[in-house]
Amino acid sequence: MIDGRSCQDKELRLRTLRAMRDSMHAGGPDDAGEYLDDDISLGHRRLSIIDTSSLGHQPYLSPCRRYVLVYNGELYNFREVRDELRARGRVFRSESDTEVLLYGLIEWGVECLHQFRGMFAFAFYDKESKQLLLGRDRAGVKPLFYFHDGRSFGFASELKAFHAIQGFSRKVDEYSRSLYFKYGYVPAPHSIYQGVSKLAPGHVLHVDVRDPGKQSLIQYWDVRAFYARPRSSLSYAEAVDCLEELLIDSFKLRMIADVPVGMFLSGGVDSSAVVALLARHTSSTVRTFTIGFDEAGFDEAPHAREVASYFGTDHHEHMLGRQDCCDIIPRLPGIWDEPFGDSSQIPTLLVAEFARKYVKVSLSADGGDETFYGYPKYWLTESRHRLIDRFSWLLKPLRSFGDPRLRCIGRMAGVDDKLAKAVSAANDGVGLIDTFSIGEEVFSPMELTRLFGGGARWRRFDESFGLGAWSIDNPVDQMLAVDYRTYLVDDILCKVDRATMAVGLEGREPLLDHKIIEFAATLPLEYKRAGGTTKRILRDVLYRYAPQQLIERPKMGFGVPVEKWMKEVPQLRERLEWHFSPAMLARSGFEDTKMVGQLLANYLQRGMSFKKVWLIYSYQTWFDRWAQ
Repeated sequence: MIDGRSCQDKELRLRTLRAMRDSMHAGGPDDAGEYLDDDISLGHRRLSIIDTSSLGHQPYLSPCRRYVLVYNGELYNFREVRDELRARGRVFRSESDTEVLLYGLIEWGVECLHQFRGMFAFAFYDKESKQLLLGRDRAGVKPLFYFHDGRSFGFASELKAFHAIQGFSRKVDEYSRSLYFKYGYVPAPHSIYQGVSKLAPGHVLHVDVRDPGKQSLIQYWDVRAFYARPRSSLSYAEAVDCLEELLIDSFKLRMIADVPVGMFLSGGVDSSAVVALLARHTSSTVRTFTIGFDEAGFDEAPHAREVASYFGTDHHEHMLGRQDCCDIIPRLPGIWDEPFGDSSQIPTLLVAEFARKYVKVSLSADGGDETFYGYPKYWLTESRHRLIDRFSWLLKPLRSFGDPRLRCIGRMAGVDDKLAKAVSAANDGVGLIDTFSIGEEVFSPMELTRLFGGGARWRRFDESFGLGAWSIDNPVDQMLAVDYRTYLVDDILCKVDRATMAVGLEGREPLLDHKIIEFAATLPLEYKRAGGTTKRILRDVLYRYAPQQLIERPKMGFGVPVEKWMKEVPQLRERLEWHFSPAMLARSGFEDTKMVGQLLANYLQRGMSFKKVWLIYSYQTWFDRWAQ
């Protein structure tokens, strides 16, 4: 933290720093450190993974004491980079990747980030030049927030740390609130609080410590650049070979640790691919972890058990009942300290807690769907767009009915919001990406205006994330790039990072190695899908290790029947109804409380609109915990 009050309030700065740092104790229970001078305060909590000795203590100071580093994450190829730095005369005193990052930044500056394969968020301080450098990994696996209020500049891995700063404003940013209710998460660079930003993936921020208002934001990696390249000339067979080599290399790198490592196993294509290649290409037995539920349609445990048995993993399975999940729901706003509307956070937290009993690091197979065209929503968007384009002459005049009436007609017809979205796409959309964007909306712009009145602000993906400037010709590639930049980072990776950090477990993402992402982005689309087959090339790598019949099954999302439980479990229903009371809604900024009440009634009486209800409930519980 940089504080304009300088050294005269050093004791206050130290107390503030420690309070910020220790608010994140769960994610770093092994060690704590601090650094203060007249200009800056830096704190760190450590989860010891590589070189667990005191030599990995942070903040990490260079021997000359000019440079200071605080860092969260792992550099999987640190030994390779360390050899190059040694050849340049650097002397290392530890076996930690932290020291490699420090010397890499000293030797090469920001350019060193191109050499690393890993996940990271860091702050690098040069005491002589009074320059602070903040950086975040390419995929955004590790989060980093920052703010400047004109007096203080602060940064942290979690928003909750800022609440320790005297005078920190908890005022909700209205545009970010609208983004949350549109998509169920707040995408970078936005955050729920005014004046607070997320450092976007693949970016670094230069800050002048003497004048923190002087900031320079630089993007050092952009997935769009690879989707914009010419398609690969590799034959399909050559591409499968190449992908297999990249996967093996990435997976083996992410097993590097000085503590026990395991992985979450669902039995789906992505996690099965990780297990298959590790089982064949590493000498140690792979530990796998699965949780099951005593609810039909939500239990992946039997299939995961079959996959684990086939590959001979050291498999751990834990069956959970309704009460296990219900007990965890009140804990959610304390862990996700920004509104978060993905209810799969519940099983993610439960499996993380279970795995932490046995290991300190767990691999998670996220990113395969966004990279290899895996979600049904992609081909459904293509199909819908063709239909909307074909029948636009019929859909466009329906705009005169108005959004509320169209949604009512859609509910009566059993298509819920799909009719209203189709009419919106026919009138406002000009391409596939517009249809995709509208399809991703939970609350429409008109609904947001009703919910929050003039306080509702909204823009579509092309304005929010600069899509109009993207030089990606293929609209399906545009769709994948948008999802990689938004949904993957601020929903999926946020979910896994908060869940694992909450229990002192390091989560690693082997499918998000940038070499895999860059390779996959240039593949012809038919390599990723063939007819009704999605993730074609990833499946064909996996089928070299396992029979197709072991893997193939209908896609099952990682969820629990929270939609059912919020109605049936008395204590959950009571909490739901209390947060939906007019007084509670008005307190958190809702203007049309009758509309919210109707949504709740539709859910409780007819089982409709649960996603909207869950987003409101999650926001209300967050607001009650963090915005008061």
